[in-house]
Amino acid sequence: MAHGFIWVLIVAGILMANFLFATDNTIAANIQPAVVKDFQSLNKLAWLGVAFLASSWGTNFFWGDLYARFSSKWTFCSSFVVFAVGCAVAGAAPNMDALIVGRAICGVGGAGMYFGSMALLTQMTSERERPLYLNLVGITFGAGTVLGPIIGGAFAASSAGWRWAFYFNLVVGAVCAPVYLFLLPTLNPRSGESIKQRLFEIDFLGIVLVVGLIVSIVMAISFGGVLYAWNSGRVIALFVLAFVLLWLFLAQQHFALGTTPERRMFPMHFLRSPCCATCVFVPVYFLPLYFQFVKADSPMLAGVRMLPYVALQPAVGIVLGLVVGKTGYFVPWYIFAGALCVAGSALLYTVDQHTPLAAIYGYEVLLGLGSGAATQLTFAVASIKVAPHDVGRSTGWEAFAQLGGPTISLGMAQAIFVNKAQAAVAALLPALDPPQVSTIISDPNNPLLRSQPGDVQLRVVDAVVHAMANAYIICLVGGCLVLLLIFRFKVNDRLWG
Repeated sequence: MAHGFIWVLIVAGILMANFLFATDNTIAANIQPAVVKDFQSLNKLAWLGVAFLASSWGTNFFWGDLYARFSSKWTFCSSFVVFAVGCAVAGAAPNMDALIVGRAICGVGGAGMYFGSMALLTQMTSERERPLYLNLVGITFGAGTVLGPIIGGAFAASSAGWRWAFYFNLVVGAVCAPVYLFLLPTLNPRSGESIKQRLFEIDFLGIVLVVGLIVSIVMAISFGGVLYAWNSGRVIALFVLAFVLLWLFLAQQHFALGTTPERRMFPMHFLRSPCCATCVFVPVYFLPLYFQFVKADSPMLAGVRMLPYVALQPAVGIVLGLVVGKTGYFVPWYIFAGALCVAGSALLYTVDQHTPLAAIYGYEVLLGLGSGAATQLTFAVASIKVAPHDVGRSTGWEAFAQLGGPTISLGMAQAIFVNKAQAAVAALLPALDPPQVSTIISDPNNPLLRSQPGDVQLRVVDAVVHAMANAYIICLVGGCLVLLLIFRFKVNDRLWG
């Protein structure tokens, strides 16, 4: 295995791929006004997020199957190529439909990169080293998620234009390509077996069912109350379809239809393991929006105000990786994480437009410490606790949970916020039509809002901020679940010894 400077380059290259995927998760947040202005397709705007989230979450188990059967190096390189193609398509998109297709391709490739970053580091490190390195994955993912809107907003506001929010991935990828091609070890788990034999073992029926299930869920949550009413036939049909596909998928996996118990995509026996993963990315979307509405900040400055949140995540992650790697004790960190996530979320729920900045920064610190302590620890715990032949599948299951959590929670939070905000703003500004109300909510610095009399602006901002507060209830529930589930372990349980 590599050592010294070569090892540093390998780890840096892997983490950079993970960082690019994380920024792409949120980079579209601050380029949306520019995209709508260029393409005049406000009615298709929601698809930008749906296409990326559904494709990345839906293909996670597929990538897990590939990494379990083929060379980790070349599977990782293939996923990066898919991601780069998606970035090129999105950057060069002549219309909204092409941009949506590009985002979907980015999601597919990005999921492979994310899974690969953890699979490679799991295979290349010892049990004692693993907590630190997997926490570095969490640190870069958290940093990329926070910095995505800043990078996107900076490009959208510059002479380069919003398209470079996608093109810059190609530039960074070209710099990292020599590391992936020449320095990554092959790590082939099934050397000597033919490609045909390995492909034959993949659970393609399970993949089709889970992709359909996830696309249905994401579309229903994202479109409900935004594009269509919750009680509309379209949204109800999506929920019914998701319910049917869920039971078909569970039946197919339980009875191993079209596959075998050893080869089925979803590791059903993991449901008996008390492993828990959580991540809190709702603040990344709603805190910058709060600063833009209340303080009239630019997207760049709103992102800078997130520094207390993003700075504490890597700090606690590094400390946690070192301490857990030396002692093996992991349960106290989950208690620490859950308690701080509950406290930080509850306090952010109380924020209004008159809350002092110092108080908000303090709440960010609490939530940053809590989410940073729990984001990646589960990967290390699961990979050590499961049987050796299940290590790769445990990584896939945890990645599925970590990608799925933000997908569902952000979809729910966005739907709650948009519904409540639209109703409140429409009541305050009855002369505006629904598209204009949506424009005010999606673009805080829009002249439609800033041209209103001062007292009207204050009432609108107060209504929007009040609608945002509901999003933190989801974070609060997540923190409570961490505390509830972790007590199935003993406090003094260790990873080894």
